[in-house]
Amino acid sequence: MTSYTKKDACEIVERYLHRFDSELEQIELVNGIKGRQGRLHGAREAAIKRTAERERALFEGVGLEIPDIINTKHLKSFSGDHCNCRNTKPCPGFNHLTRTFAVK
Repeated sequence: MTSYTKKDACEIVERYLHRFDSELEQIELVNGIKGRQGRLHGAREAAIKRTAERERALFEGVGLEIPDIINTKHLKSFSGDHCNCRNTKPCPGFNHLTRTFAVK
């Protein structure tokens, strides 16, 4: 069983928040081709940006709830089903994380 630190949890959340970055880059590449008229995948791009902004605001505000990966006892019993997950912990926003979880 892998054990995780608070810093690991923060990095996992950051990776999650950036999960659409490569898709947005691909959309920008397609739209940057000379001779194209209009924006392809405009609706998808807008949906991704809205989702990313909303999740970032939530994370920096009240925080996101994530499975308690720091306590390995809880992690062993986590099946991946969020409905049956009673062992979640709020993961506070980025500013709070950097103060609380700063590695010294």
